[in-house]
Amino acid sequence: MSKRNAILLAVAIALVLVAVLTDFGRNLPFRGSMRPDELPSRRPDRLDAKLLKQFADKPINEIIDSLSESEPEPEKSTADSLLDILPNAPIPFPDDSTPGDPAALKRFVDSVSSGANGKPTPVDRWRFNLAATALNIAETDRPETLRMAATPSTATENFPVSMKRVSEDLKGPIAVGNFDGKDGVELVSNGGAQLSTVAEDGTMTPLDSLSGVTGGNGVYPADYDGDGDLDLYITRPGRLPNSLLQNDGTGQFADVTSELGLLVFSDSTSAAWIDFDNDGFLDLLLGSRDHPLELYRQSEGGTFQPVAWDLALWIPHSVTGIEVADINTDGLPDFFVSVANAKDRLFLTTPAEEWNNWRFADVTGASKLRGSKNGAVAKFFDFDNDGDQDLLLGDRADSGESLKVESMLAGPEKIEAAAPEDEEGAAPEAVPLRLYRNRGDGIFDDVSESIEFAGVQDVQAIGIADIDSDGFEDILVGSDQLTPNLTFWNRQGLEFRDVTVSSGLSYLDQPTSYCSADLNGDGNLDLLISNGRGGARWLSSEAVGTGWLTVQLEGNRPGTRVELLVRDQDWVLQKVNRVAQAGSQITFGLGDAKTVESIEVFAPDLQEPVARLEKQAPNQSVMIHIPKAPRKRAIVPVEERAGS
Repeated sequence: MSKRNAILLAVAIALVLVAVLTDFGRNLPFRGSMRPDELPSRRPDRLDAKLLKQFADKPINEIIDSLSESEPEPEKSTADSLLDILPNAPIPFPDDSTPGDPAALKRFVDSVSSGANGKPTPVDRWRFNLAATALNIAETDRPETLRMAATPSTATENFPVSMKRVSEDLKGPIAVGNFDGKDGVELVSNGGAQLSTVAEDGTMTPLDSLSGVTGGNGVYPADYDGDGDLDLYITRPGRLPNSLLQNDGTGQFADVTSELGLLVFSDSTSAAWIDFDNDGFLDLLLGSRDHPLELYRQSEGGTFQPVAWDLALWIPHSVTGIEVADINTDGLPDFFVSVANAKDRLFLTTPAEEWNNWRFADVTGASKLRGSKNGAVAKFFDFDNDGDQDLLLGDRADSGESLKVESMLAGPEKIEAAAPEDEEGAAPEAVPLRLYRNRGDGIFDDVSESIEFAGVQDVQAIGIADIDSDGFEDILVGSDQLTPNLTFWNRQGLEFRDVTVSSGLSYLDQPTSYCSADLNGDGNLDLLISNGRGGARWLSSEAVGTGWLTVQLEGNRPGTRVELLVRDQDWVLQKVNRVAQAGSQITFGLGDAKTVESIEVFAPDLQEPVARLEKQAPNQSVMIHIPKAPRKRAIVPVEERAGS
C-alpha cells in the first residue's frame, strides 16, 4: 500500500471512529461529566434524545416498567446491620426501649470485645458502646480500650417540648397539602405513590387515587395549572422519567408528563416550582446528577419548554439540591443551587421587558458564602423574624461508613468565621454548618459565631420548624447513619441552644428530608422525617401551654407570605412572618400572645396584602381564600427550537 493510500485510510478510520463515538456519547443516559463548564455557544443536544424518540408515545408507567431492571438487594453495610438490631429510639436510649435483636446485638458486642486488645478505631468504639448501652452493660464491665460514653457529648438543656412517636408505618419522601378540596390536609407518602387522610385521633386512611404510581426520590406539590387544587411533581433517580400528576380537584390524578413536554430521562435529584418571569404561570426548575440544570417555562397553553440555555442559566451536571426564596424582596423568586464537587450558586433573578432577556445573576461571592464538598444542604428561613429570608448551609455528609466520632468525643468546637475562599473550580473541603443573616437586600452576613451557633459537620438534611410554638423557628439537623440527629432551639432570634437530648429527636437513622404540619388540627406540630433507608418517622409535640394559629390558604402560590400581628400579655405588638411554598397550611406558634390583631396575606409579587383578617382568637384554624391573580403574558413567546 502506498504511503498516500495509507494516510487516506487512517483518516477515514479516524472519521468513522469520531462519528461512532459521538453518536454513542449522545445516547449515553449519564454523560454529565462530558458537559463543558462554560455556557455552550449553541444549544446542547439532549443527552436523552434516543430514549425520548424510543418512548415518545408511551405512558409513564409503561416506560418505567421497560427501563426498570431487577437488581439483587445490595449487601447491608455494618452501619445498616447495627441500626437494625439497636433500639428504635433516640439516644440516650430510654429505659423502656428494647433492642431490635438482642441476640444479634450480644454477638456483635462479643465479637468486638474479643478484638479489644488491638487498636480499635473511634468508629469501632462508638458502635461497641452503643450496643453495650442498649444491652445495659455497665461501663465498668466494658474493656477499657473500648470504653466511652454512648450519649451525645454536645451540651444540652431543658426544653419545654419532647417529640413523641406517633407512627412509623410510613415510607418517604413525604409531602403535606390539601389535595382533595376539603378542609384539612392530606399526606402524600411513599415518594408520591400513596395519598392518605388523617383523622383528629391521628388515624391514617389510605386513598386509592395514587395507586399504580411509582414512587420517587422527591415529591413537589403545587397548583401549576391555577385551578385551585394541588398537583404533584415526582422526581425519580437513575434514568427513570419523572411525573407531573394533574389533580382534578377531588384528589384524583392523571399523569400529564409527556403531553406537557416534561418527559426527561435523567438522574433527577431535586425540583422547585417558581414563577421566574412573573407572568402568573408556574415554571419548573429541575436538577440532576447527569444532565444540566433545566428551567422549564410554562406556556399559556400549559405546556413546558426548556429555556435555561436561552437565559444563560448553566450548571452542566451534579446538582444535588435547589432552594427558592425571594431574598431581596423584589417579588421575584431567587434560588440556591447545590452542586457536588463544584461551586454552589446563589442566583438573583434579574427582570427584563422580554422573557428572553431575563437573567440570573450569580451573587454567591457577594455574601462570601462558603462552598461545600458534596453539594450544600441549604434552607431559607427567617430565624430572627425581621421579614427577610436568611440562609442556613451545611456540608452534605459522605453517606455510609464515614462516621465522625472524633467530633462527638471532643464536642462541638468554635469555628472561626474568617476562612480562606475556595479556589476557583476546586472542590471545597468539608465546612461546618453556617448561618447567614440577610441584610434585607439579598446580601448575607455570616452570624454563626455572634449568635453562638455550634459548628456541625457532615449534614444529611436540614429541617426548620417551630417545635415549641414560641414564634421562632428552630433547626433540625439530620446526621449521617449511627450519628445522633441534632436539634437547636431558637432563642428569640438571638442565639441557638443545643437541645438534642431533651427534644427527643436524637435518633440515629440518617434523615434525608423533613416535613412539618399540624396533621390532625390539634395545634401541636407534627414532624415527618424521611430517612435514607426508605422509611419515615412521624413525631408529634406535646402541648406546651402556648398559643397557636393555623392558616389554611386556598389558591396559594409558592412564595406567598403570611404576616401575623400579635399582642402578648404585656400588650406588646410583635410581627411573625412565614413564607408558604407549595403547601396550603402554615401553623404559627404564638408563644404567650393573647390576641392576633391581624392576619395579612401577601402574594409573591405584591407589596399590598391580597387578604386580611382582624381580631382572631388563638388556638384555632382559619381558612383564607387568595383571590386569583390575572395571568400576564410575556411579550416574546417561546417558540419550538430544533434539538430542544
